[in-house]
Amino acid sequence: MKTKKAISFELNNRLTDEQLIIIGHLTYHAGKLWNQANYLIQNKLAKPLYKDLYHKLKDSSVNLRSLHSRSAQIILDELSRAWNNFFNFLKSPESYKKKGVEFVKPPKYQNPNLPHRTITWDKTGFKIVGSVIRLSLSKSLKEYLKSKFKIETDYLWIDTGYKRLKELRVLNIQLVPYKAYGHLSYKLVVIYEEAIPKVEVKGSRVLAIDYGINNFATCIV
Repeated sequence: MKTKKAISFELNNRLTDEQLIIIGHLTYHAGKLWNQANYLIQNKLAKPLYKDLYHKLKDSSVNLRSLHSRSAQIILDELSRAWNNFFNFLKSPESYKKKGVEFVKPPKYQNPNLPHRTITWDKTGFKIVGSVIRLSLSKSLKEYLKSKFKIETDYLWIDTGYKRLKELRVLNIQLVPYKAYGHLSYKLVVIYEEAIPKVEVKGSRVLAIDYGINNFATCIV
Protein backbone atom coordinates (compact mmCIF):
# COMPACT_ATOMS: atom_id res chain seq x y z
CA MET A 1 0.00 0.00 0.00
CA LYS A 2 1.13 3.56 -0.73
CA THR A 3 0.18 6.91 0.72
CA LYS A 4 0.70 10.51 -0.35
CA LYS A 5 2.58 12.93 1.86
CA ALA A 6 3.70 16.54 1.57
CA ILE A 7 6.65 18.67 2.63
CA SER A 8 6.20 22.45 2.75
CA PHE A 9 9.02 24.98 2.40
CA GLU A 10 8.51 28.64 3.23
CA LEU A 11 10.14 30.74 0.53
CA ASN A 12 9.88 34.24 2.01
CA ASN A 13 13.53 34.52 3.00
CA ARG A 14 14.93 32.25 0.29
CA LEU A 15 14.02 34.06 -2.91
CA THR A 16 16.09 36.45 -4.98
CA ASP A 17 14.48 39.43 -6.74
CA GLU A 18 14.59 37.46 -9.98
CA GLN A 19 12.84 34.46 -8.44
CA LEU A 20 10.16 36.71 -6.91
CA ILE A 21 9.42 38.24 -10.31
CA ILE A 22 9.10 34.82 -11.97
CA ILE A 23 6.96 33.28 -9.22
CA GLY A 24 4.77 36.38 -9.06
CA HIS A 25 4.04 36.15 -12.78
CA LEU A 26 3.42 32.40 -12.66
CA THR A 27 0.89 32.50 -9.82
CA TYR A 28 -0.75 35.63 -11.25
CA HIS A 29 -1.32 33.99 -14.64
CA ALA A 30 -2.60 30.86 -12.87
CA GLY A 31 -5.30 32.91 -11.14
CA LYS A 32 -6.20 34.84 -14.28
CA LEU A 33 -6.45 31.61 -16.29
CA TRP A 34 -8.84 30.19 -13.68
CA ASN A 35 -11.07 33.28 -13.94
CA GLN A 36 -10.90 33.29 -17.72
CA ALA A 37 -11.96 29.63 -17.97
CA ASN A 38 -14.59 30.07 -15.27
CA TYR A 39 -16.15 32.89 -17.29
CA LEU A 40 -16.41 30.64 -20.35
CA ILE A 41 -18.21 27.92 -18.39
CA GLN A 42 -20.55 30.30 -16.57
CA ASN A 43 -21.57 31.91 -19.86
CA LYS A 44 -21.88 28.55 -21.65
CA LEU A 45 -19.06 29.41 -24.07
CA ALA A 46 -17.23 26.19 -23.22
CA LYS A 47 -17.99 22.82 -21.69
CA PRO A 48 -16.74 21.98 -18.19
CA LEU A 49 -14.05 19.78 -19.72
CA TYR A 50 -10.40 20.75 -19.51
CA LYS A 51 -9.71 19.67 -23.08
CA ASP A 52 -12.48 21.93 -24.43
CA LEU A 53 -11.31 24.83 -22.26
CA TYR A 54 -7.71 24.33 -23.38
CA HIS A 55 -8.78 24.25 -27.03
CA LYS A 56 -10.83 27.44 -26.62
CA LEU A 57 -8.04 29.34 -24.85
CA LYS A 58 -4.77 28.05 -26.32
CA ASP A 59 -4.57 30.64 -29.11
CA SER A 60 -6.14 33.65 -27.38
CA SER A 61 -5.10 33.50 -23.73
CA VAL A 62 -1.80 35.06 -22.71
CA ASN A 63 -2.41 33.55 -19.28
CA LEU A 64 -2.46 30.01 -20.66
CA ARG A 65 0.58 30.60 -22.86
CA SER A 66 2.50 32.00 -19.88
CA LEU A 67 2.28 28.68 -18.06
CA HIS A 68 3.87 25.32 -18.71
CA SER A 69 1.32 23.37 -20.78
CA ARG A 70 0.68 20.69 -18.17
CA SER A 71 0.43 23.29 -15.39
CA ALA A 72 -2.26 25.08 -17.40
CA GLN A 73 -4.09 21.81 -18.02
CA ILE A 74 -4.03 20.97 -14.30
CA ILE A 75 -5.72 24.30 -13.48
CA LEU A 76 -8.39 23.74 -16.13
CA ASP A 77 -8.93 20.16 -14.97
CA GLU A 78 -9.36 21.30 -11.36
CA LEU A 79 -11.96 23.85 -12.47
CA SER A 80 -13.76 21.29 -14.65
CA ARG A 81 -13.97 18.78 -11.80
CA ALA A 82 -15.36 21.46 -9.47
CA TRP A 83 -18.09 22.36 -11.96
CA ASN A 84 -18.97 18.71 -12.64
CA ASN A 85 -19.19 18.09 -8.90
CA PHE A 86 -21.67 20.97 -8.67
CA PHE A 87 -23.74 19.67 -11.60
CA ASN A 88 -23.77 16.14 -10.14
CA PHE A 89 -25.05 17.57 -6.86
CA LEU A 90 -27.91 19.31 -8.68
CA LYS A 91 -28.85 16.02 -10.36
CA SER A 92 -28.72 13.93 -7.20
CA PRO A 93 -28.56 16.01 -4.00
CA GLU A 94 -29.75 13.09 -1.87
CA SER A 95 -26.71 10.99 -2.72
CA TYR A 96 -24.49 13.81 -1.45
CA LYS A 97 -26.56 14.34 1.70
CA LYS A 98 -26.18 10.66 2.56
CA LYS A 99 -22.44 11.36 2.67
CA GLY A 100 -22.99 14.36 4.95
CA VAL A 101 -22.69 17.01 2.20
CA GLU A 102 -25.63 19.42 2.46
CA PHE A 103 -24.76 21.73 -0.41
CA VAL A 104 -22.20 22.10 -3.19
CA LYS A 105 -21.49 25.57 -4.56
CA PRO A 106 -20.20 26.32 -8.06
CA PRO A 107 -16.53 27.37 -8.21
CA LYS A 108 -15.95 31.05 -7.54
CA TYR A 109 -13.74 33.53 -9.34
CA GLN A 110 -10.30 34.11 -7.91
CA ASN A 111 -10.40 37.00 -5.43
CA PRO A 112 -9.41 40.21 -7.28
CA ASN A 113 -7.58 41.34 -4.14
CA LEU A 114 -5.40 38.23 -4.42
CA PRO A 115 -5.48 37.20 -8.10
CA HIS A 116 -2.58 34.80 -7.55
CA ARG A 117 -3.34 31.07 -7.47
CA THR A 118 -1.49 27.85 -6.76
CA ILE A 119 0.38 26.44 -9.75
CA THR A 120 1.38 22.79 -10.08
CA TRP A 121 4.07 20.98 -12.06
CA ASP A 122 3.74 17.24 -12.60
CA LYS A 123 6.60 14.93 -13.59
CA THR A 124 6.76 16.44 -17.09
CA GLY A 125 7.64 19.86 -15.70
CA PHE A 126 10.16 19.42 -12.91
CA LYS A 127 13.52 17.85 -12.19
CA ILE A 128 15.27 17.34 -8.86
CA VAL A 129 19.00 17.90 -8.62
CA GLY A 130 20.17 17.21 -5.10
CA SER A 131 18.21 19.59 -2.87
CA VAL A 132 17.37 21.87 -5.82
CA ILE A 133 14.13 21.78 -7.81
CA ARG A 134 14.11 22.83 -11.46
CA LEU A 135 10.72 24.01 -12.75
CA SER A 136 10.00 24.40 -16.46
CA LEU A 137 8.85 27.75 -17.88
CA SER A 138 6.83 28.35 -21.02
CA LYS A 139 8.39 29.89 -24.11
CA SER A 140 5.99 32.83 -23.92
CA LEU A 141 6.91 33.69 -20.33
CA LYS A 142 10.64 33.35 -21.01
CA GLU A 143 10.37 35.81 -23.89
CA TYR A 144 8.41 38.26 -21.74
CA LEU A 145 10.87 38.05 -18.84
CA LYS A 146 13.75 38.72 -21.20
CA SER A 147 12.14 41.74 -22.88
CA LYS A 148 10.61 43.28 -19.74
CA PHE A 149 13.11 42.48 -16.98
CA LYS A 150 16.24 41.36 -18.86
CA ILE A 151 15.89 37.96 -17.16
CA GLU A 152 17.31 35.20 -19.32
CA THR A 153 16.60 31.74 -17.95
CA ASP A 154 15.06 28.53 -19.21
CA TYR A 155 13.98 27.34 -15.76
CA LEU A 156 13.01 28.46 -12.29
CA TRP A 157 15.53 26.99 -9.83
CA ILE A 158 14.64 26.74 -6.13
CA ASP A 159 17.01 25.35 -3.52
CA THR A 160 15.02 23.74 -0.70
CA GLY A 161 18.06 22.96 1.41
CA TYR A 162 16.58 19.49 2.02
CA LYS A 163 19.28 16.99 1.13
CA ARG A 164 16.98 13.95 1.22
CA LEU A 165 14.72 15.41 -1.46
CA LYS A 166 16.22 13.30 -4.24
CA GLU A 167 15.37 10.14 -2.27
CA LEU A 168 11.63 10.86 -2.39
CA ARG A 169 9.22 9.55 -5.00
CA VAL A 170 7.95 13.02 -5.92
CA LEU A 171 4.61 13.21 -7.75
CA ASN A 172 4.23 16.96 -8.19
CA ILE A 173 5.51 20.34 -7.08
CA GLN A 174 3.26 23.25 -6.09
CA LEU A 175 3.95 26.95 -5.66
CA VAL A 176 1.35 28.28 -3.23
CA PRO A 177 0.73 32.04 -2.83
CA TYR A 178 -0.85 33.39 0.34
CA LYS A 179 -1.29 36.69 2.12
CA ALA A 180 0.46 37.24 5.44
CA TYR A 181 0.38 40.56 7.30
CA GLY A 182 -0.87 42.27 4.15
CA HIS A 183 1.98 40.99 1.99
CA LEU A 184 2.01 38.34 -0.70
CA SER A 185 4.08 35.35 0.38
CA TYR A 186 4.88 31.98 -1.15
CA LYS A 187 5.56 28.43 -0.08
CA LEU A 188 6.72 25.45 -2.08
CA VAL A 189 4.93 22.15 -1.48
CA VAL A 190 6.40 18.82 -2.54
CA ILE A 191 3.84 16.02 -2.89
CA TYR A 192 5.42 12.57 -2.76
CA GLU A 193 4.42 8.95 -2.48
CA GLU A 194 5.60 6.61 0.22
CA ALA A 195 5.06 2.90 0.69
CA ILE A 196 3.38 1.80 3.92
CA PRO A 197 5.10 -1.26 5.35
CA LYS A 198 2.82 -4.23 5.92
CA VAL A 199 2.50 -4.99 9.61
CA GLU A 200 1.66 -8.53 10.62
CA VAL A 201 -0.51 -8.87 13.69
CA LYS A 202 1.09 -10.92 16.41
CA GLY A 203 -1.26 -12.77 18.73
CA SER A 204 -5.03 -13.24 18.63
CA ARG A 205 -6.13 -9.95 20.23
CA VAL A 206 -6.28 -6.60 18.44
CA LEU A 207 -6.91 -3.13 19.87
CA ALA A 208 -9.12 -0.81 17.80
CA ILE A 209 -9.89 2.83 18.54
CA ASP A 210 -13.13 4.41 17.31
CA TYR A 211 -13.27 8.20 17.72
CA GLY A 212 -16.79 9.31 18.64
CA ILE A 213 -18.82 12.51 18.85
CA ASN A 214 -20.24 12.46 22.38
CA ASN A 215 -17.41 10.37 23.72
CA PHE A 216 -13.81 11.11 22.81
CA ALA A 217 -12.91 7.53 21.87
CA THR A 218 -13.98 3.95 22.36
CA CYS A 219 -11.33 1.25 22.62
CA ILE A 220 -12.27 -2.29 21.68
CA VAL A 221 -10.08 -5.31 22.28
